[in-house]
Amino acid sequence: MGDISEYGASGRARQAGDGDSPAVRPDGVELSEAASSLKDKKICIDPGHGGDDPGAVGPTRLTEKEANLDIALNLKQYFESKGARVIITRDTDTSLTDAVSGSTELGARVKVANESKADIFVSIHNNASDNPETGGTETYYYKKGSAASKLLAKTVFDHQVEKLGLHPRGAFPAQFYVIKYTDMPAVLSESAFMSNAG
Repeated sequence: MGDISEYGASGRARQAGDGDSPAVRPDGVELSEAASSLKDKKICIDPGHGGDDPGAVGPTRLTEKEANLDIALNLKQYFESKGARVIITRDTDTSLTDAVSGSTELGARVKVANESKADIFVSIHNNASDNPETGGTETYYYKKGSAASKLLAKTVFDHQVEKLGLHPRGAFPAQFYVIKYTDMPAVLSESAFMSNAG
């Protein structure tokens, strides 16, 4: 499982987020409007983990790498149906390098995004916690990043909460590698908790 400072909160919940107010919908941005503005945008989707790195593992033995890839492929299909051009860092159960985790693998993912000159970058993850009561949805943006990254994180967060109906944990600043070193507005999404259906 990747280190929390590299991959995201996978494997351990971000306990500091408990009790924080959920991020509000960005002023003037409706989700339907955001979806209609995807035409001709270039979007890089990064399904976290893969290959020898399973990420978090749920009680049914479903691995995070499988869940991330399934979400990413569905998201790719959705974006393409709205006229977007999609780059995906992996479309099978594999890693991009021989490194299981660390900056080499993460750097390869960042390189795909930056060389594609994508308009936005979305890294797909799912969370886990030792506490079976902990659950919900959260997103992250680079804490020293652009206002556009923060806006993107809040928009993605709102959309997930609306569609998944899970506890709204919030959109938070972070220093995860893949959102720190990408050149475009970037977010890391923790869609749900592998360890808890709610």
